[in-house]
Amino acid sequence: MLKNNIERLRLAICCAIKYRRSTNENTSEEQNAFLKKDILNSIHHVFGNHEKCDTYFCNGFKDKEKNFIPELEQCGLYNDIVIHLNRLVNNSSRLLKNMTNNASENYNSVLAKFIGGKRVDFTRRGGYSLRCFAAGYSWNSQGEYLSKIHQPITHRSPGVHTKKFVDKRKAVLCRERLLYDREKRNAKRSLDKATADADYGLDPHIMDTEISDELKQRYIHRLCKTIEDINQIEASTKEQSSCTLWHEERRIRLTASAFGRICKLRPQTDCLKVSRSILIGFKGNRSTRYGVDNEVIARRDMESILKEKIRPYGLYIHPTDNYLGASPDGIIGENTLLEIKCPYAARFVTPEEAINQKKVDFATIVNNKFKLKRNHSYFYQVQGQLYVSNKKSCFFVFWTPKGVLYEEISRDETFYKEKNASEIKRFFFQFLSKGIN
Repeated sequence: MLKNNIERLRLAICCAIKYRRSTNENTSEEQNAFLKKDILNSIHHVFGNHEKCDTYFCNGFKDKEKNFIPELEQCGLYNDIVIHLNRLVNNSSRLLKNMTNNASENYNSVLAKFIGGKRVDFTRRGGYSLRCFAAGYSWNSQGEYLSKIHQPITHRSPGVHTKKFVDKRKAVLCRERLLYDREKRNAKRSLDKATADADYGLDPHIMDTEISDELKQRYIHRLCKTIEDINQIEASTKEQSSCTLWHEERRIRLTASAFGRICKLRPQTDCLKVSRSILIGFKGNRSTRYGVDNEVIARRDMESILKEKIRPYGLYIHPTDNYLGASPDGIIGENTLLEIKCPYAARFVTPEEAINQKKVDFATIVNNKFKLKRNHSYFYQVQGQLYVSNKKSCFFVFWTPKGVLYEEISRDETFYKEKNASEIKRFFFQFLSKGIN
């Protein structure tokens, strides 16, 4: 079932990209939103559920066509496919612009060897297509291309010299990968090195003197937003990290995700270094990619548990403290937020097992109930989101492929205003704002 439909899944997504790119009557944001919807619906279309298919996509249910979606959900394949589709969703804007990535460029370099750099005409008798397939097979075989094509063609195993050549080539590839492995390279790096130039590097410029009046006024003007502006920004940034406006408005503000780090700073901590790390930002790693990939599944599971529709939520700016912002993972109704955590360390266990085995440190089980630790940075993040958005409560969700735990946390008026508001404001205007330009 899966093997026969993989190519159909790819074809459906390619057709959706081509169609959305050609619709000139829609804005780029609308094209992006429609394409995301089509990508997530492609699995339903291919496996027999056409309830949400657009009219251009298909003509509806076919005779004698079986709906395999329930079977996919039961065996777990549905979630696995959705994870990969979500990666395409997160890069939908690039798909519309027909951009490539490093993997495709690497394949193109392999293809150039098979087609002779386009110096020879291989277009006749399907020669070019054949060489494209051969290059793809070589790319996917990871150094064993000759061995894998030798057996089907000659009906016998490769000779001794071929095996030696393949083994030698594989050893070279392994050495190259180790050489460019960041962790290995950092571990081997010598401690004896020249002192870096103080004015060179990724660190944003932090003014040593006070900001001039002109820069202050310009910066305050950038921060100030009316209620209409705030609502418009929230509506336009529901795609969050995939939206350029989300990055622009978030970069000049202090968001709730950093509240815990700031409020728990020790007196001896260098605040300038903390502000630099916040300004530079975290570009992500394997754990964050895992969380982003599974967020869609976790949101759908929570919709099934709560029997409520979870809507996307963009960047919300505090109406009076315009230097503060928050980007929760969703909103239920009008007064309940959603914050989802999908820890990479707990991917093979249930949430209860992850807590008991100390794979996560942000929660405990008290009287058989899931409870977020009140001194953890995630609790500061939740309370910060509630304060900025002026909502009543937030569902904090701990999701793994084997289960879901959640706690509804109410807004604590005293937690932010009396304990942490002054510290966050001082940090922003004394340190962080000086590095924003």
